[in-house]
Amino acid sequence: MPARDALQGKAGDHRAVAPDNPHGIELGGGSEAVQRRLLDFISSGSDWFWETDADFRLRWISNEFFVLTGHRREDVYGKTRNDLGFDSVSPAVDDVAELVRKRLPIRDMIAHGIMPNGRELWTRAGAVPVFDGNGECVGYRGTTSDITELVQARRAVEDREQKFRDYANAASDWFWEVDENFNLVSISERFFSATGFRREEVIGQSRKGLGFSAVDPDVEHSIIAAVAARRPYRNALSKGVMPNGRMLWVRASAVPVFDQDGVFCGYRGTSSDVSELFEAQDAVQESEERLRDMADCSSDWLWEMGPDLTFTYISDRIEEFTGWPASHFIGRTRAAIGSSQIDGESWQAHLKTLEQRLPFRDFEFPNLKPDGSVHWVRTSGKPVFSASGRFLGYRGTSRDITAEKQAELRLREFAALVRHSHDAVISTTPDGIITSWNPAAERLYGFPAADAIGRNIAFIARSDEERKIYRQISRQVMRGDVASGFEVERRNDDGTLVVLSLTISPICDEDGAIAGLSGIVRDISESKHAEAKIASQRDELEDLNRQKDRLFSIIAHDLRSPFNVILGFSELLQECAGDFDADTVARYSAMVNSAGNTAYRLLENLLDWSRMQMGHGDFTPETIGSGDVLERNVSLLEPLAEAKGITLTWSAPEDLLMRGDPKMIDTILRNLVGNAVKFTDAGGRISVEARAGDDCVELSVADTGIGMSADHLKKLFRFSEQLSTNGTGGEKGSGLGLLLCKEMVDLHGGEIRVESAANAGTTFRIRLPADTEAAGTAARLAAAGS
Repeated sequence: MPARDALQGKAGDHRAVAPDNPHGIELGGGSEAVQRRLLDFISSGSDWFWETDADFRLRWISNEFFVLTGHRREDVYGKTRNDLGFDSVSPAVDDVAELVRKRLPIRDMIAHGIMPNGRELWTRAGAVPVFDGNGECVGYRGTTSDITELVQARRAVEDREQKFRDYANAASDWFWEVDENFNLVSISERFFSATGFRREEVIGQSRKGLGFSAVDPDVEHSIIAAVAARRPYRNALSKGVMPNGRMLWVRASAVPVFDQDGVFCGYRGTSSDVSELFEAQDAVQESEERLRDMADCSSDWLWEMGPDLTFTYISDRIEEFTGWPASHFIGRTRAAIGSSQIDGESWQAHLKTLEQRLPFRDFEFPNLKPDGSVHWVRTSGKPVFSASGRFLGYRGTSRDITAEKQAELRLREFAALVRHSHDAVISTTPDGIITSWNPAAERLYGFPAADAIGRNIAFIARSDEERKIYRQISRQVMRGDVASGFEVERRNDDGTLVVLSLTISPICDEDGAIAGLSGIVRDISESKHAEAKIASQRDELEDLNRQKDRLFSIIAHDLRSPFNVILGFSELLQECAGDFDADTVARYSAMVNSAGNTAYRLLENLLDWSRMQMGHGDFTPETIGSGDVLERNVSLLEPLAEAKGITLTWSAPEDLLMRGDPKMIDTILRNLVGNAVKFTDAGGRISVEARAGDDCVELSVADTGIGMSADHLKKLFRFSEQLSTNGTGGEKGSGLGLLLCKEMVDLHGGEIRVESAANAGTTFRIRLPADTEAAGTAARLAAAGS
């Protein structure tokens, strides 16, 4: 029988089809064994076979086509491919027509269509022209493969890759990959904007080559040990000065990468810019992993085994996909060419299936190419028996599924990165329904993924202000923009306040339409607290620096001035005393004495103030009679007041007791009364009083002196302000005494106030704790004595 007559099955051919010949292939003559062999190939394969006339109209097609598409046989024969709902993808229709016109073979003809059963179908076909004995072309014979799964898998991979890129672009971290020598092979764009490096300066460099060094030697040693053992590591901290002049602190985590053979290929990881946090700690700390392109290789090949399970036939195209020629397999069993990469239990189960002569479908296993790379195969086969039931071997088909396996690996790697991220990674639908929720989100918000996925993202908001920010972000992202730099304050169940930094970006489909939102949420509470602490410490340091400058000014000027007087007049008296009369000597001696007293009081104030600043001031409170303390201090300053012609009086109830440190209260009164004398003109009055208040004793020092302006009053108790003013008699002052009074009053838990106006006198009022217990005891004793 001619070869082309072995595949009849034409439209209009109504001959009965035998039950064991469902494909309608006519059998007969001495070629029956060949035809039966072909039928077995067809039955075990996922392809379908067909034949057209010279005009490329179908006159026969195998039964798999009808099962797969839902077409009826009577609707197919005599039709072209386009008549059956297939649109040519490549090559173009005109190119196919040209090949048919020239009677040339057709290879890799890709088509797409929607079948009567509603299924979307992608196909790859190849055909050769058929000629009769006179050399006339009578049509084409070919095979068609269903590549729908491959196309859909490729789409899924592309969607996943795009989703990951969106995550990476939204992340504040950057993603990187190093080879087995720990030299960079890829790194996120965010790294370059953060450091000022150019890409050509980075790729191929190690961490040290980029200027980074470890911060903690102990942690670095543990990371080195983990890398040597090819284990994951976390929180490797390093720092370095970048080309943009910035000191960058980086925390990195990574996982080792192995190829299909288990050979170490390097590390993939994420790095976080923690500069703000660590800069804060020194003073008192941003992404993307790049995925490799996946190989695109898939097709079917036919094979046959003999009764001893050795390969007796295999398609020549196998070399195109596996790298091995067909001769590599002929005469060898599958067990002999099996790969060490496969799980032993699965492999042994497959070999047992072959030994038991059972059919199998979609068995997957890895194999090595000649270059050492791994390719994955999916194979199906059926046992073949003779008419008498004798086992003849196997016939089947195999397909390269390496692209699918690589896609699965990429997805697992991506999922691992998201799962181990320090930041919460959340994705939602456009209307806010949560679709993914990583472990960091569980820790941050306190909800497991099972409780969060499927709910509206609004449920995480804890205040109207937080909900307002989320609505604002949603509007911005739905316009296609990335929303970054948003900060949200929220209070946890335990009452602690946390600050979250949000970066949200749109997830777009192939047409550019927004299909969802992806977000990165980072807890920056620690960083914010550190910033506030730094600001407070900066203000405190600035104040201390001003106090230091002021103190040096007092020492350099105010303390030196009285010594100039003492040294000048004492030298004058030493050299010229014999030339002066007694009144002149007495006057100069009084000036030396006055300057000495001024220097002594200033020195005392300086020492007391310094001791208090260093925490060495002894505070020893005891019961004090208000009259006693007023009499003692006023009597010390009466001579000074009399010398200026000032009336100085005091008054206090006899039984008014206070609680305080006697030395400090003496210092307070001497400074206040001394200032009153200093700034009061001759003929003026100074009144010092003590009276009972509500649970306190109020001491007041009032004078009729020159007073102070409102602006002067605002600066009165500020050490950094220069408030030294000469007295009415030319007396020098530093302003330190009032500061000392304020600190000592504060130490007592009291209060000091001042009332004054220019040329209207000044009154200082001090509230100190009353000793109510001692007063009560005294009252009881007095009552008992009476």
